[in-house]
Amino acid sequence: MKARSRRTLALSLLSLLAVAAVALGAASCATSGQGENQVFVDASSDGSPTSDGTTSDSAGGSQDSGVGSRCDADTMTDPSSCGACGNHCPSGDSCSCGVCTPPCKGGLSPCCGQCVDVTRDPGNCGTCGNSCMAPSGGSVPGTPLCQAGACSFTCPLDAGLEGGGPVERCGADAGASGCYDLTSSAGACGACGRACSAGDVCVDSVCCPSGDGICGGTCTSLDTPTNCGACGAACPAPAMCTSGKCTGYITSTPNPVPAFIDACHLPGHATVLVNTSQWQPSTPFALPFTFQFFGTAESQAWIGSEGTLGFGAAPNDIGYPDCTAGFNPFTGYPAVVVFGDSSLVTGPGGVCYGETGGADAGDAGGASQFVVTWEQTTDPSDPGSVLTFSLVLTQGTNTLDFQYGTMTGGADAGLDPTVAGKGATVGLQLGGGGPNTALPCATAFITATPYDVRFSAP
Repeated sequence: MKARSRRTLALSLLSLLAVAAVALGAASCATSGQGENQVFVDASSDGSPTSDGTTSDSAGGSQDSGVGSRCDADTMTDPSSCGACGNHCPSGDSCSCGVCTPPCKGGLSPCCGQCVDVTRDPGNCGTCGNSCMAPSGGSVPGTPLCQAGACSFTCPLDAGLEGGGPVERCGADAGASGCYDLTSSAGACGACGRACSAGDVCVDSVCCPSGDGICGGTCTSLDTPTNCGACGAACPAPAMCTSGKCTGYITSTPNPVPAFIDACHLPGHATVLVNTSQWQPSTPFALPFTFQFFGTAESQAWIGSEGTLGFGAAPNDIGYPDCTAGFNPFTGYPAVVVFGDSSLVTGPGGVCYGETGGADAGDAGGASQFVVTWEQTTDPSDPGSVLTFSLVLTQGTNTLDFQYGTMTGGADAGLDPTVAGKGATVGLQLGGGGPNTALPCATAFITATPYDVRFSAP
């Protein structure tokens, strides 16, 4: 029994020693860099063995199969680990951007698998991958440039007629880096670094207020009747200049005088404002065609009892535009005042309106015309007076004809001052403080009947 116990104890001790030995071996492998017979293989390698114990790389390099090797290299630039750990470039090649690059000749430098001239390549200026950019400032696009390995930029020699003139390269030292057309650039007006004040513009290399031009060498407003939109571009009187365009109307007396058109005799005409003794506007109605009035397309109108036609919605203003108050016919609405007299009273025929064309259009050449006629109105201040007058709007030409047919006084039944316009407002107004075109205010202007005054846009 004692011999068997000693044998069992000895076997148990041997077993413990074996387990300890295995544990020590495992710990030793865990702390070593790599296990014996372990090989690094790059995914790009075809894995074929070489005679020196490495695997070949399809990019021209080779990979280590050494025992316990580590990879602490920059795979973008290290020829021994180019693109991947352990990927050796062929002898003499360099590693650029993780690509093996053969030696370059003629002063060129390796760059991502190519040979480039870093002294003048805008995409690789001074060093591989350094791309030059044109400055963001300037009024004309510049072109990136690399000179002696330093980034710069070039400008077109001339912007051409559309660009306004010569272009100059301005540097950062002038406070305005970029390509500038010195004739029109507010940031470099006439010279690099010469900036116009806020709100000003550059005109022919001179800083001027916005809307001005250079006339006679000085900044000049181009919003005046004598310089409307351009130097010396005068508007024909009495037209006005608004935003560089001639506005208002030119008045004339057609010769021969066109035939008088009475809307009350037109087929399909409408009648409003019968026997009206005080100022009253009609309900607005649609015009038969769009009419341009002071450059605005009007499609709706209304009629005033006292010789007035307005555009748009009926006004809140009381009465027609009376020019006798300071000779200012402005009120708040766009209007045509054919014979504005607060004494007028409409008769049983009221005010008629309708459309005509063809032969009835007189000298309009067959164009459509919209006609409004104040039929046999009277002026109580001139007992027995009779006034029949019309407004004719012509489509296309946008002319307005004020036609005066019957304008007879009371006592002598002749053309006395009252029915000739002595107390009347006559003309056009845009309203809202806009331009107006008026005949002499409160002045007898009708010399004979029939009489026609034409308003034409310039």
